[in-house]
Amino acid sequence: MNFVFLSPQFPPNFYNFCIHLKKNGANVLAIGDGVYDEFRPELKKSITEYYFVESLSDYDSLVRAMGYFTHKYGKIDRVESHNEFWLDQEACLREDFNIFGQRLKDLSFNRSKLGMKKKFEKANVPAAKAIRITSNAKVKKFVETYGFPLIIKPDIGVGAQHTCKVKTYEQLNENLANMPSGLILEQFVEGTIVTYDGLANIHGEVMFASSMELSNSIMDVVNNRGPVHYIYQKNLNPELEDFGQRLVKAFNVKERFFHFEFFRTPEGNHKALEVNIRPPGGYCMDMLNYMCDIDLYKDWADLVVNDEQYITFNRKYNVGCVARRDRFNYVHNHKEIMHKYGKHMALHLEMPKVFSTAMGDYIYIIRHPELKYLKEAIAFIEKTK
Repeated sequence: MNFVFLSPQFPPNFYNFCIHLKKNGANVLAIGDGVYDEFRPELKKSITEYYFVESLSDYDSLVRAMGYFTHKYGKIDRVESHNEFWLDQEACLREDFNIFGQRLKDLSFNRSKLGMKKKFEKANVPAAKAIRITSNAKVKKFVETYGFPLIIKPDIGVGAQHTCKVKTYEQLNENLANMPSGLILEQFVEGTIVTYDGLANIHGEVMFASSMELSNSIMDVVNNRGPVHYIYQKNLNPELEDFGQRLVKAFNVKERFFHFEFFRTPEGNHKALEVNIRPPGGYCMDMLNYMCDIDLYKDWADLVVNDEQYITFNRKYNVGCVARRDRFNYVHNHKEIMHKYGKHMALHLEMPKVFSTAMGDYIYIIRHPELKYLKEAIAFIEKTK
């Protein structure tokens, strides 16, 4: 199998995908804008050949790289990055080189927020109402129907950029004047954000799934640079699982990871927020591995290369990630945290600057069978003076 991997060195934990592709016998051909000599040794060993480009946004450069690999190694079987930023590039390359996977037609509904709403409705999964902002009259009618507060967001966007909540007509008009085009207006839903994250096999069947609960919405975290933690819990809500499986089918997710976001209302009901046909971000993949003592990087490679369609797993632990920010003054220092909770600490590290806005400057990932214990540890780490 000839597998082209885009940006193999970033995010920093995704080198594991390349390692397991290589171990399974795939020919790993990488394209990226990183300096090869700076790659970690195990990543270098897993790559057959690396093609440097000045920017992955330059599609012509990607086409030249793919053409070079095709000429030298034969037909390309897969192209992937697992990265939100390059989904468009991947889809175009699959179109141009006739490769299995998401195509441009798929992006019309799994990248567009309004496109997602149509799929939610078709799958009979509740979701907040939304409209494209095209005229004052249309906006006024939407406000009269649903009232304030409302959410302004891009129809296509990443990481809650240009997303905000407005409570009055004055705030609405002020924000619209300072934002780019292509915006939508969405009904505000009171609730906690929870996810349905997992991996689907080539037949669209869920091989693995779990659910994360966020302490704050990404919109609030990005806009306010506030504290955040998130927890993968052992137990999976039946309604959430049902809705998640419906969306896997509705969005035709095959041989891919997925990261679906929902609101859980104060009444305990779920409303779909958005879908991401990629792995959950940051170190969530590692958290899922810590939860079950499995290796999803390997399981994905087994699926792609060796057609292994099923995973045996058991959710043993609740796993929490706590983000700390340099601008806060915390009660407990790193030494105290490690002394008290070190035996349950799966990982702790400084976050790359590109992630720090949404995910903090330093993270602690803890696991424990008891949710109460885990929440006590999170409160200890988060406590400020």
